[in-house]
Amino acid sequence: MKTITAMTLLLLPIVGCDTEQEFEPPEFGAEYSLLETSTLPSIARDSVFVRVGYSGCDGNHSFVLDYRIAPLAADMWLVKKTPDQPCLAYFEETKSFPLPAEVSESLRIVLKGPYGKSFSLR
Repeated sequence: MKTITAMTLLLLPIVGCDTEQEFEPPEFGAEYSLLETSTLPSIARDSVFVRVGYSGCDGNHSFVLDYRIAPLAADMWLVKKTPDQPCLAYFEETKSFPLPAEVSESLRIVLKGPYGKSFSLR
């Protein structure tokens, strides 16, 4: 019995260990939707263009582009900095963000959005 217990303890680190780095899921900030049109989201020149929709009392809410680089790929997502507002008006806006140099060098670029949305941009 001691032999089985000792072997089990030796094998646990091997079975439970994952050598690939796991990333935390993106944080999207306050609530919004990433919208798809016939031309958006897209990358043009050195910028990424997206269409967002959200509820609030006024438009022109603040977003920032965040990203992470993995081998052969880059994931990008927007973080909505303007807090949720208790109004029922709905706004849609096209936003543009400079494409980070590290992202533009990636072979594959994916834009991730809330609610499981994902767009392959390259």
